[in-house]
Amino acid sequence: MTVFDWFIIITYLVGLLLFGIFYHSNTNNFEEFSVGKRNYGIILTTCTLFASLIGGGSTLGLATKVYDVGIIFILIPFASAIRQLFIAQFLVYKIRKRSKNAISLGDIMEHWYGKYARIISGLAAVILNIAYIGAQVGATGFMFEIFLDINFIVGAFIAMGIMIIYSTTGGIHSVVITDAIQAVILTIAIPIIAYFSITYLGGPIDFVNKIPTCHLEGFGLLGGANLLNLFITIFIGGALFPAYIQRLLLTDNIHTAKQGTIFTALLSFPLYIIIGIIGLAAVALNNSIDPNYAMLDVIKTVCPPGVLGIVIAGLLAIMMSTADTSLNSASIALTQDILKPLFGDQKRTWLGIAKITNIVIGFTTVACALFMDRIIDLVFASFNFWGPIMIMPLLAGFYNFKIPKKLYLFATIVSIMVTFIWLVYYAAQSGVSAVIIGTFIHYLIYQLYFINKKWFRIKANPDAL
Repeated sequence: MTVFDWFIIITYLVGLLLFGIFYHSNTNNFEEFSVGKRNYGIILTTCTLFASLIGGGSTLGLATKVYDVGIIFILIPFASAIRQLFIAQFLVYKIRKRSKNAISLGDIMEHWYGKYARIISGLAAVILNIAYIGAQVGATGFMFEIFLDINFIVGAFIAMGIMIIYSTTGGIHSVVITDAIQAVILTIAIPIIAYFSITYLGGPIDFVNKIPTCHLEGFGLLGGANLLNLFITIFIGGALFPAYIQRLLLTDNIHTAKQGTIFTALLSFPLYIIIGIIGLAAVALNNSIDPNYAMLDVIKTVCPPGVLGIVIAGLLAIMMSTADTSLNSASIALTQDILKPLFGDQKRTWLGIAKITNIVIGFTTVACALFMDRIIDLVFASFNFWGPIMIMPLLAGFYNFKIPKKLYLFATIVSIMVTFIWLVYYAAQSGVSAVIIGTFIHYLIYQLYFINKKWFRIKANPDAL
């Protein structure tokens, strides 16, 4: 690390902090803190969606898995991009139509299923967002430790402190503005790493020749069944996650929301391929390192002085853009969907409470990074608390299928129980994730209800069809 590299990194962090603090609209109430004035255009909408989607799991985590099992793992995050295209085509219009004045996901759920649904969705959103924040904080801590020789926890607290200051000061507007900056930086940094990796290894032909054969053949070290299981888990588990719904609420223009989602997906495909190349470069360089450090080892080895500072700033942008989005989403969910229903709606106090929860959640989630050895595993673990609980109720509501409130509660409880039991006793030996089983059970309960309802209608009136 040269003085110039340090200058780039410090300038980025300080500039991000100042930009987030000073470039924000007046936040006069909790609604503006949460969704702004709902007038963001296509550029800012795309940038904040893209920066939110690309985090530690899809960069350092993806490189780790490619290093572990081979090139085939590049296909796994494609599930996320394909899911976004699916949502843009079939759901964005319905989401915006049925959530026009909503501030949070809980507002939408309460309209369909009642107060308890709002609280349940709030808890699920907080758990998922905390896991996402923890994953990004863990990645940031690794970077500070490896490149800057700063203790893991100290580095994590530095990055989180910066995010807390600007996200608390300016709310969603500061987060969106900093996301736009970070989206630009990360799209520059990732290709730079890949270019210097291939160059360092002697060019494209030598690069391929130095990769172990097992990392290039068929399903590599993963296996077809495991590949399918992971693909479906990503597709289902991260669907309609709260930070994404929150971003759709930032614009009243449905076309903007749809196009932003499509552009985000299309930008993701090449980025995942480039990150996979970096993971393969790590294997070619050294096939005996800790996989957690695969991408970071490549950067440290191949990036020359000056470029190294830009790349580190780019990786910090990746982690911090996802973390600040999840932090904002978690504080909104806790305030709007849990505290409000429990303690009543007093408009003058909720803005201050939201800022306090933002600070508390930010610092407490640093601990999450200590419980998982690998960043992407933390993201996978969070899916167990989201997909089985939330996907089916949301889809039923957006498509206007009427589900009784008691049935919603019953299906949610059963899904949670089945997910937990499967996770503990059967997931490892069966090779099928608890997310898939729990979500399927929730779907099955709803399906049985509609079949039963239709059967009784036909029995009462044989000419109903």
